Amino acid sequence: MTLAKLHNGSEIATGDRSTSQNFANPSVALRTLDDLARELKCRPPQNIPKKELDLMLTICPHLTHFLGKPMDELPLVEILEFRRDFRAFLKERTFSSHTLSTYVASLTRLFNYAKKLGWDPAESLPRPWQGVFRQAQDARVESLVLHLSRIRRSPKEVTEFDTDQWLISMVAKGRCWQHFRKAKTLFWRLLRDAELVSELPAFFKRESKYSIPLESFPPGLQKEVKDLLDWRQATFSAGRPNGKVRPRTALGQQKFLSSLYGYAVNILRRSDIQSIPQLADRQLLESYAEFYINKRGCKGTSVISNVGSFFAALRYYPPFKKSVDQTWFSEYLNHIPTEGDQESLEACKSVHYLAYDQVSAIPDEYRPQRLLAEKNRKGNPAVMAMEELLLRFLCTLVWRNINLRECRIDGAKPNLFKGPIPHNPPITKPVWVTVEEKQHPGAEFWQFQFFNREVKTCIHIHSILPRQLIAPLEEYLRVYRPQLVGDYDPGTLFVKSNGSALTLQDVDNKVETLTARYRGVRVNPHHFRDIFAYAWLDKNPDDYLTLSKMLWHRNITTTLNKYGKRYNESSAVCKTETWLELLAAARGDG
Repeated sequence: MTLAKLHNGSEIATGDRSTSQNFANPSVALRTLDDLARELKCRPPQNIPKKELDLMLTICPHLTHFLGKPMDELPLVEILEFRRDFRAFLKERTFSSHTLSTYVASLTRLFNYAKKLGWDPAESLPRPWQGVFRQAQDARVESLVLHLSRIRRSPKEVTEFDTDQWLISMVAKGRCWQHFRKAKTLFWRLLRDAELVSELPAFFKRESKYSIPLESFPPGLQKEVKDLLDWRQATFSAGRPNGKVRPRTALGQQKFLSSLYGYAVNILRRSDIQSIPQLADRQLLESYAEFYINKRGCKGTSVISNVGSFFAALRYYPPFKKSVDQTWFSEYLNHIPTEGDQESLEACKSVHYLAYDQVSAIPDEYRPQRLLAEKNRKGNPAVMAMEELLLRFLCTLVWRNINLRECRIDGAKPNLFKGPIPHNPPITKPVWVTVEEKQHPGAEFWQFQFFNREVKTCIHIHSILPRQLIAPLEEYLRVYRPQLVGDYDPGTLFVKSNGSALTLQDVDNKVETLTARYRGVRVNPHHFRDIFAYAWLDKNPDDYLTLSKMLWHRNITTTLNKYGKRYNESSAVCKTETWLELLAAARGDG
């Protein structure tokens, strides 16, 4: 047998190469959309049908209209940053849903083709940002990095305000608040791990958990804490000079003790604390204040409030009022710094402040979007109706978060109900109610009431529901709430999409999302009370008495201290016989 003698790399490799292409050609330099379109025409990928190639070229003119730049001046990295908005742009141009999906898919293929040609988005960014972009594995974080690279020269110059503004801009475009807030957190974690940040946001300083829940306390200490909290919440407690505290106040005291005990165990590595007097040790509390303010970035006023409330209870609590030394306590509080705390609080509030006219107009702007969603059968109109009504209640009645989410419409003692107006105790009636009663004796009206234990200031509230809330309320109860409630009805006015009652965080998220989307400012529900107070005093100067009643404050002093107004007793006089008539006139309730 004769064997052919073949040299390495000879005749076997002499034939023509296959038609498969090597896209990673280092000679190709892509920067603009025009560069990519020329490559697509000159070197079309053979594994893609011609129809798809034509679609990839077809969307190029749409991209130029989308971003307002010609193809030779439109960087690919800019398209990548705003690619999530391309669908909304096409939708405004009345394309069909099928065409929208096709064009968005073609844009994805266009970027995939660019990457096969060797295009690296990171190379288009300033050098300090290239490593950060390559480490970003989440598409939302990539979008944030692209945005920040345009306004900051390096990651070390980024501030929390920059990321907050990006988040608000995303929400204004209809994005989910919680979804993109996670992207913000991932971005800061990326900078922290890469050691590319000069100062972390305050929420990152508090990211690590060190507190220990009450259920994990030693048995003796756990019993002492529970007994102390029960003593503070009881209707009557021997030796207690002040009234009982609310469950929410007691929960705050419990969280503070969990934090203090967790600091002693997890940070100081102490294992000897078995009783409350050991937690009230001066050396431990001084160390805790130093850690809380310096390491966690918290305010000194918070330390004073928590520790002060703790010692105020121990001062009169019979089991410990003699065993706990408090001679050093005043000196301890005086050494805790509070400079700048009030200014910082006011600065934070000013960032999240809107005029009353601006927030009160949001429900009317939100309603057409809800009706359109119901017509197109997109989204969840029932949830949107609930959110619209929630914001109307907040703008009109300025209730606290807890009263909004726990407002009952069912049960033996509902907070919101329709019925005849009782004669005892008398209720102040707006003009329109008086007229209606004369025309129709025994007529029923929507009313709301909160009992002493349900109001922060322990004031019994019973009043007529403002007229402008009646129509949207009845529509919601008749049409939309039954769609949300499942087999179990929590009995609350506002419910989630799964039929359960709203939580504190749910209310915050919904209100902050709507204000950010329609006004570009994230407003917390509690800030509505400030907004309403300032608007009221602008229209009714020095009328603090009426304001204190509308906001359910026990006395005028509380209102004045909260809003920083000087109190002049001679000028704080109601201008009409009842505060409800003033409120009705201010809200157009007649």
